[in-house]
Order: sequence, then structure tokens, then C-alpha cells
Amino acid sequence: MNSNDIENIKSEFLKKNIKEIDFNIEPIPIDASMRTYERISYSGQTIILMNASKELHSVKPFIKINKFLESKGYSVPHIIAEDLEHGLLLLEDFGNNTYTKLLQNNKERDFEHALYKKAVNILIKLHKQEIDIPLEKHSHEILLKELSLLIDWYFPTLNNKPLSDELRTEFLYIWRNILKNINYNSSCLVLREIIT
Repeated sequence: MNSNDIENIKSEFLKKNIKEIDFNIEPIPIDASMRTYERISYSGQTIILMNASKELHSVKPFIKINKFLESKGYSVPHIIAEDLEHGLLLLEDFGNNTYTKLLQNNKERDFEHALYKKAVNILIKLHKQEIDIPLEKHSHEILLKELSLLIDWYFPTLNNKPLSDELRTEFLYIWRNILKNINYNSSCLVLREIIT
């Protein structure tokens, strides 16, 4: 599918689901996946368009974990509409208040501590959450691949240059030794999202 095709499909998907002629589309900075996100503004409200047309295999697992977390009372973007064939989802918009922005706007140490404490408490709760849906099992190799995103994607973006081969080898060596201690038979959620 070429980029013109997906743009036409996105346009039809939006028209069908928001039923507005006049809407604004604002790209949202991308993360380490092939997905793209856009904020759609219309009639004084906003929603998010997730485009996973370049990684269709990721859409069903995204929906599965989203619905699982929502069913357990966690705050996740509600899925408004989906087009699985083309990898498109319309999601609730949580707004622009990222951790980075909140911390830039409030330099108080107590505020920073409270914000990170809240995040850590959610991670602890997630770790203890009973998993009552079938999910892909993680392994040493999968975790190493996911950790590599930090040095293959985030580090070069932050420093305008790739990590040297020597530092890359050292990074992976350290993590291989840490990952040896993980019990891959235990059942808990593994998240790789970066708090921004």
C-alpha cells in the first residue's frame, strides 16, 4: 500500500467515524515503533488517530491489552473505532500533559516525587495484576530486542549520532547478565513504554 492509498483510507475512516466535514489534523511526534499518531480536532474536541498500517501485526495485540487494562480499571485511551484491515484506530485523547511537560512547569521537588511515586505505584499494581487473558510469553531474546530500542532509536535521536560499537556491546553484555536472573515462567505484564 503506498502513502496516497493510506491517506485516502485514513480520510474515509475519519469521515465515517467522526461525521464532521471540517476537522484539523496535527501530527504527534513518533516513538520507536512504525506507528504514527495524529491529533484530530473538531467541534471543540480532540481524538487520536493511530496508524499502524506499516505494522499490522501489532494492532490486535494493542487492542487486546488495551481492553484488558480497561477492564481492570486502569486509565487507558478508550478505543472509539477500528479498521483492522488497514491498521487504523481512533483513540480517546489524553491531552498534552506528558511527565516532561508537567515537570518543566513545576520544579518543586515534592511535585516530582509525587508524580514518579504515582507512576511506580501503578507499575507495582500492574506487576501484581492477575493475567486472565492469553498473552505472548517474553524471553531473554525478546527483552534484549526491546532494550536495544534504547540504544538503536532513543540514544541516536538524543545525541544526533549512533552509539559506538564498543558501548553497544558493553550495554548488551550488562543487560544479558541482568536478564539471566529473570524467571520467564512467572506471569506478569512487561511494559516497554517510555515515560515522557
